Amino acid sequence: IDHQGLQAPDDSDGQSEIVYEIKDQASFHITRALFIANLRRPVNAINFQNYLKELAADAGGLHVERAWLNRSRTHGIVLVDREEGAEFIRDKLNGSVYPSPEEDEKLKAEYEAREQERFELESVQYQKALDDAEDDRDKDELKEPVSPREFLPERLPLYVDYIPVKAINQWVFEEDRGPRNGVWKIDYESRGEEVIANHTLLNGDFIPRYDGSGPRPYDVTGPRPYDGTGPRPYNVVPSKDGYQPRDYVDSYRGDYKHDSYVPGQRSRERPRTDTYEPLYRDRSPQRSRSP
Repeated sequence: IDHQGLQAPDDSDGQSEIVYEIKDQASFHITRALFIANLRRPVNAINFQNYLKELAADAGGLHVERAWLNRSRTHGIVLVDREEGAEFIRDKLNGSVYPSPEEDEKLKAEYEAREQERFELESVQYQKALDDAEDDRDKDELKEPVSPREFLPERLPLYVDYIPVKAINQWVFEEDRGPRNGVWKIDYESRGEEVIANHTLLNGDFIPRYDGSGPRPYDVTGPRPYDGTGPRPYNVVPSKDGYQPRDYVDSYRGDYKHDSYVPGQRSRERPRTDTYEPLYRDRSPQRSRSP
């Protein structure tokens, strides 16, 4: 059960104030990685991940290799095994509304059951505190339990765009390990002939230092051993004879936009858009950028 996702939106959650404008034309070139925004709680992360897997399968038997949602369930990052799968999912999701009315009915039932359970537990605790209070002053200071809240979800058209595959490890790490009240935003800017994707902390007291070692053990959707069967993990790339580990790095060419990433590896050649050096940043809020 996604206990975090089934909670009502918190009025103090600044992340919910970030609303992305829907665009038919993608701001970034096609990659296997998608940024999905304008989600709002209550939302069941597990059901959303299953929905993404179904969309990838509808694209021709493709697979979602990684699906991550932030704490407040307002945005997420999805990695598909092939670019055409990401393109198919963007076409289906961008501008659509999630969850469906049928899914919302299920969420409503789950939400109302949780609210009733919360109210009953708080009522028992409140009554016990009243019984234990020594005088009227202590009783007056007690907070009465909040009645079960209505299910009034805000549903917005989803915003979906491409992001660099090479940047997702750092961005996920920064949000997972960053300030709990942090408000993050992704935007794009043109720099010459390149489009740069920025991951910006709008408020919060620090940005965790990412050392470039890739997903941590707690990230169960991270790199995994590949035995040559099933969907291709995102830390391997195809060779002429099949699959080989990520110690092979594709080059970026103008007619072949492929993101490649070797955690912690530095290019010995002149920096190009196919290389990625993890950003070592100080603790003050600022942007992380990735072409």
